[in-house]
Amino acid sequence: PELIGTEGVAGGPFGEVAFLVEDVDAEAERVRATSAAILSGPVDRPWGHRTLHVLDPDGHVLEFAQEIPRQGVRGSKG
Repeated sequence: PELIGTEGVAGGPFGEVAFLVEDVDAEAERVRATSAAILSGPVDRPWGHRTLHVLDPDGHVLEFAQEIPRQGVRGSKG
């Protein structure tokens, strides 16, 4: 899959903080009302998450993930 993110803040190390949420689409609507930028999503991932990646005003990448049925994975339910 594609890499999500940007260069490190002020040339420093790169990382992201992830939050497990009930409704990624609702989080996307909430983010659109702020000064944060959506980098990707919401999008369904084959490993069983629907994700949204956001760049906050300070340059930090935040991931919001919602559990969904896995797609095309052997032994998965759904």
